[in-house]
Amino acid sequence: MPNTIFVRPALQNKLLAALPDLELTRLQRHLSLVEVQTGEILGEAPLTLHHCYFPITSIVSLQYVANDGASTEGVAIGNEGLAGVNLLLAGGSTTYNVVVQNTGLMFRIKSGLLQEEFSLGGTL
Repeated sequence: MPNTIFVRPALQNKLLAALPDLELTRLQRHLSLVEVQTGEILGEAPLTLHHCYFPITSIVSLQYVANDGASTEGVAIGNEGLAGVNLLLAGGSTTYNVVVQNTGLMFRIKSGLLQEEFSLGGTL
C-alpha cells in the first residue's frame, strides 16, 4: 500500500501536487518526510546545498547575508514552492541561508535526484 502522505491532501506541497502522476511517482520514492524546527538552518552561503525542500506545513526563508554579517530576508517559501531551486539552475551553490521560520513538515530530496528529474524535460 502506498504511503498515504502522497495522496495530495490540502496541506501537501502545491508544486508536487501539480505534477502529473508519472512524474510524482518517480519523485515519490526519493522524497523523505522530515520535521523541521523554527530557526533550523537547512543551508548556509556559500556552501552547496545537498537537498531540496518542498515545505508542507512549514515555511522557510532565504536570507541574504552581507559582507558585514547583516542579513535580510529575501523571500519566504511555503507549501506553494521549493527551497533549493538554484540547485537546478545555478549549479548547486547557494548565495543565501535557508532558515526555517516555523516548525512543521516538509519533503526533502537529494539535489542530484531532483536534477535528474528536471533534466528529463517534463512538467517539473
